[in-house]
Amino acid sequence: MKILSQAVIDQLIQDTSLELLPVMLNSFIEELDRRSIAFEEVAQSWSPELLTPLRDAAHALKSCSGTFGAELLHEHSKQLEDALRAELTAPIPGYISEVREAIQLTQEKYRAYRDQLN
Repeated sequence: MKILSQAVIDQLIQDTSLELLPVMLNSFIEELDRRSIAFEEVAQSWSPELLTPLRDAAHALKSCSGTFGAELLHEHSKQLEDALRAELTAPIPGYISEVREAIQLTQEKYRAYRDQLN
């Protein structure tokens, strides 16, 4: 699974412009930073009674990561969201760890990619 999908980035360039790409990546990185903080707040206090807030946080991460081609984060967020929708609580701690790791890897990769453009 790729951290960054070049095909999605290329499509963003085609839909907008190469000049706008750094601005769009900055927006994604800032949004990811905000969403990761919100995710962490919910994940730290997660319990089976708190399925909805964690599911909402996972859904938000899934959506923004999908738009920008962050495939690894998108997939892990989707797995977590799906498990929460099905109320399968046993795998949740493992999925939370995977999402945390994917957030970190995605932040690093997208910052490095953005910096190469400048």
